[in-house]
Amino acid sequence: MEDATKSLMENFTTFARFLSAFLGPDVEIVLYSISDNCVYSVINPLDPEMTSGSKIRRLEQSLIDEKVWKKEDFLVNYRSLSSSNSKLKSATYFIASDDRKELYGIITINMVVDKLLELRDHLNKLITGYAPLKDERRFL
Repeated sequence: MEDATKSLMENFTTFARFLSAFLGPDVEIVLYSISDNCVYSVINPLDPEMTSGSKIRRLEQSLIDEKVWKKEDFLVNYRSLSSSNSKLKSATYFIASDDRKELYGIITINMVVDKLLELRDHLNKLITGYAPLKDERRFL
């Protein structure tokens, strides 16, 4: 990795620490190095195999292969799953040259939303009510 790219990745590592301090421990932040084709750093990993030096995940690799980064600066609010099947709300930012000719890195943020989905379901039931059982008698 050349010095300029290494410096850029170190700056984004600091930025990832900032995001993690703000977003909390249920949010995984992964910084991928394109030149090394691996995880550069990870904060709050959701999966045991997610460590520095790990292979780029399939989703991010597909974004690279499809050259999504040439058309988009970032993707936000998409759904994904961890390897342990936790439901995630995710966002990906492409670290690219100003002319979009070169991709240096990717930063992905994964927020575990299982508890929020359970809360939403419970709130929906409270708001809309429960369907009565067929043999349930109504008392006035």
